[in-house]
Amino acid sequence: MTWLTIIVGIIIVWYLIRVLGSKLIYYKKTRIEDFPRFLGSLMVQFDDGGLLFFQHEGSDRFLQFVKYIQDGKESLNFGFPDAPWSRMYFDRVKECLQSGNISFEITKTEREDTRSFLDVYDISSIEEASKISILVIQAMGLSSEDTFTTHFEGKFNMKVWRANSDKYNKYLKRHLTSHSS
Repeated sequence: MTWLTIIVGIIIVWYLIRVLGSKLIYYKKTRIEDFPRFLGSLMVQFDDGGLLFFQHEGSDRFLQFVKYIQDGKESLNFGFPDAPWSRMYFDRVKECLQSGNISFEITKTEREDTRSFLDVYDISSIEEASKISILVIQAMGLSSEDTFTTHFEGKFNMKVWRANSDKYNKYLKRHLTSHSS
């Protein structure tokens, strides 16, 4: 009877971790000044392929970042689609990134709905990713007063977090100190 209780308990714990651990957590009312914290979390805590979305509250506009780990090097990529919802902003986003000296590539697709993607590769710092966010938000006609719903997708990686936590804490200390002065 005791073994049966232990086995049932283990199965219940495993199930709860699996189900609850895979649910997306949405952070509502995120503002542009909060973006560095979320970008840092993506950079520090997530495994290769982790995603971060900032969905504008009140429209279909959004920003997306993905984390890559290649040969031990961690970086973020930003992608902006030439899709029906974003077509009116696509050229303006290109212009804003060019004026901000941000290098990007246009990748054509074979799809009719999403003709291409504007891709910024190898974003190595939270500051650069934040700068890209600000430029793109301005290009889409949004302001620092607008709010976003933010969420992550992908796997949290404890090894990655341990390797990066000191670096991220130093960044936060610098960032929070410079904004509170």
